[in-house]
Amino acid sequence: MFRNKAVWLLLFLFVLPLKAQIKKKPQLGSGETLSGRQLNDTLLNGKFREEKQIELSEKTHYTDYKIIAYTKDSTFVDTTLSLRKERLFNHLRKDLFTYQSLHNLGETYNHLAYDFSAKHLLPQMGIRAKHQDFIGLKDVKYYRVPTPTSELFFKTGIQQGQVLNAVLTSNLSPEINLSIAYKGLRSLGDYRSALASHGQFRTTLSMQSKNTRYKARIHFVSHSLMNQENAGFTLTSLQYFLQNHPDFIDRERLEMNYQGAESLLKAKRFYLEQTYNLWQYQDTTHRLKNTVFQMGHAFVYAKKYYNFTQKNASTFVGESYQNEIRDSTYYKQVQNRFFTELQSPYVLGKIGLGIGLSSYKYGYRSVLFLENQEIPAQLQDQTINTQAYWRARLKRIGLHTAIGS
Repeated sequence: MFRNKAVWLLLFLFVLPLKAQIKKKPQLGSGETLSGRQLNDTLLNGKFREEKQIELSEKTHYTDYKIIAYTKDSTFVDTTLSLRKERLFNHLRKDLFTYQSLHNLGETYNHLAYDFSAKHLLPQMGIRAKHQDFIGLKDVKYYRVPTPTSELFFKTGIQQGQVLNAVLTSNLSPEINLSIAYKGLRSLGDYRSALASHGQFRTTLSMQSKNTRYKARIHFVSHSLMNQENAGFTLTSLQYFLQNHPDFIDRERLEMNYQGAESLLKAKRFYLEQTYNLWQYQDTTHRLKNTVFQMGHAFVYAKKYYNFTQKNASTFVGESYQNEIRDSTYYKQVQNRFFTELQSPYVLGKIGLGIGLSSYKYGYRSVLFLENQEIPAQLQDQTINTQAYWRARLKRIGLHTAIGS
């Protein structure tokens, strides 16, 4: 008898909270809104006057959260844990299989393999070792998400410091997406004069018309990459290091060739690309067999500035003109590119033609005079280049061919 009463009591307690989830439509009083505010509430004036009820849709899928690369190849946000994700858990957020890292985060990497795809028609700024943590034109990601989305990456530095990469993106409408991101790095390192302090800001804006004929994407990226320079061990410290001397287990006690030396790389870039589909055909029997013929324009404006300072010049790499070193280099590039492109399954991918108008300035702040020679302060030129390319894919075989002048 007592057991039957206990069962009925449990059923009653279980059903009671279920009934509490059923919310009846509230009875609105005179001059009252759904949220309980009065019509004379100051928050209801202007743009807050009309309230809207948000309805959640079960049609939203995780594949709707898209990440769009520079080549317009789309992937989706993946929150699963895997061994591949472990290989990407570094401040560069890429697989470092062919790279050998140095002693601190924010330092350069030694390349163990050569990449034949990196080709540039214009002269590039030197100091390539400082561009490992640089966000290039093809490294920027664009987004398309049904709800506001954020990503946070955090990792501790060496000895002291942290790495933080924060991304926030949202679709203001189905046709407009905005993203803001910032990456900060500060790591002290195990050795003297090895501090790395980096800051990178980037924002993107992508939009399209309702009929998807017109599309545009914009990004702005700003860099400030500072590193202390030490030029490695002195000969005496190198012997202590190789012998694993007990008095120098603390690596900060080892002397370095450089003292009081710093390098700073600052850069800003603005990019705009817009395309318009002159003709498009969609196969109703197969959604992948679409043919699009479009024309477009891309604009790039980039500036870089590199500065190396040392309070007391070292003779490690030779004699200097002055006791205090202040070397600076600047680079400026303006590029306009016009192109037409045909994307169709009949050409197995994309085929396009383009013409580019570019100008650049690259130089130093001073002129060098030798005995019988004068080295100018900068290189400056304007170029016109043409290009034809074909990107094809047949099942798992990809082909990319390009010719230009």
